[in-house]
Amino acid sequence: PPQLPVLAIVGTPNAGKSTLFNRLVGPAQLTARVFRPRALVAPLAGTTRDRLEGEGEWMGYRFLVVDTGGIEDLWPLREEEQQER
Repeated sequence: PPQLPVLAIVGTPNAGKSTLFNRLVGPAQLTARVFRPRALVAPLAGTTRDRLEGEGEWMGYRFLVVDTGGIEDLWPLREEEQQER
């Protein structure tokens, strides 16, 4: 089978990446009548820790969607390292 194009969702913490992932991929079906979102969504930074993958479709095009954890600015860490030297 052909490999699907990949759409990686990246950004800062609490930017809505997992919410977008859930909208693109759709819910997981647990039983005949029970569905749940695939990615956990919460108002706390750091909720998504592991990469999640699922297939999405838009206007007839199928693709692999990848939800990532938030990318934080490392600038304060660099400043601390420079002060320690």
